[in-house]
Amino acid sequence: MSKALAALAASFVGFVVVARVIFPLPDISPREVSAAIPADPETHLGASFVDAADRQPGLSGVIPLKADRMRLQAG
Repeated sequence: MSKALAALAASFVGFVVVARVIFPLPDISPREVSAAIPADPETHLGASFVDAADRQPGLSGVIPLKADRMRLQAG
């Protein structure tokens, strides 16, 4: 039983190595760094999000990070 398990594990590792050689991951080094866009209360969606979060502080599951210290702690 242990020989069969070892053979299965070795086959899986070999499959992964071969798959990585045949299908390499794309190079992401030239991509620009992006960041999340904050909710804009001037848009309909942003206003509804900010209003809902303000009406139910701590209950919505999502809180707006208004202070810089909160943003650093969340990251």
